[in-house]
Amino acid sequence: MGEAVIIVVCNMLLPLLMLGLGLTIWLKRPCYGEVLSYRTKTSLKSKETWERAQEVFGRLCTITFAVLSFLSLIAGIFPIAVNIDDNVCGIICLIVTSVQGLAVLAVIAVTEGVVRREFDKDGNRKVGGGNG
Repeated sequence: MGEAVIIVVCNMLLPLLMLGLGLTIWLKRPCYGEVLSYRTKTSLKSKETWERAQEVFGRLCTITFAVLSFLSLIAGIFPIAVNIDDNVCGIICLIVTSVQGLAVLAVIAVTEGVVRREFDKDGNRKVGGGNG
């Protein structure tokens, strides 16, 4: 039982960290080039690409990891509640961790896609490049 609680806590670290980061970036937009932010070559092209990247990343990160925090908690509590075998518990933990990692990659990929779709390679807004 003690190990299961530790697994639940460890499974909650990434989604809660990313949820906190997403909320921070979304609600209090970091200044251009700030360290605690979404920093990529694409986002640093111009002040306008920076602001758009922070908005998209913060919003996606918050929504995605709010949902994943809830699902990770359920996935962690369920094996404890029904007293599932340790091997099955390990498989559940692997699946939860994999989904969390893929979610981080997906949020980054979507953010980069939005910024690249709306701005040219020099960081200038494309004509008709969308606004939201």
